[in-house]
Amino acid sequence: MQQSIEGELSLIALEQHAKWPACANQYQNTHPNSVVEAQADGELPNAFVERVGRRLASLASRGMSPRVAIIATNVLLDPQTLAARYRLAQIAIQMMGLTGEVVLSASLGMGASTDEHTNRVRHELFSIAGMLCDELAGTEIGVSVRFPQANEESGMRPSLQQVAADSPTAASG
Repeated sequence: MQQSIEGELSLIALEQHAKWPACANQYQNTHPNSVVEAQADGELPNAFVERVGRRLASLASRGMSPRVAIIATNVLLDPQTLAARYRLAQIAIQMMGLTGEVVLSASLGMGASTDEHTNRVRHELFSIAGMLCDELAGTEIGVSVRFPQANEESGMRPSLQQVAADSPTAASG
């Protein structure tokens, strides 16, 4: 990973019901300017991709571009979701220019009902990564796929309010 440069940022795109990617904290240390976009309940995959694309275009007009794009996926495998996932990665890559990194991440313990389904999710993410790599000749953009373990920490910590509410002294009084 490179040192952060003014105008570079990390994009974290969360599909509906996706778990926060455990690797996000690692990338945010290098690119602390972050943009987080989460797919809203009921928002269609294509609408989510269009919204993220508009946000990235708006940032580009102000001289900011992603150097890291983390796409936290859910376990859905319908054609619309798969196509939107691939398109989202392509848009992020277009905004990067010639250098950067795309990370496809899925927490497979959440919502994957069977080992067969888990294997299909893995296969589809690797397939998307392979297609992206085929398109990246002549660039210094890397593509990786991550499947964090259920016990892997995300780097997120409970809020101060939550810690205070959970403390034994908060209950007394």
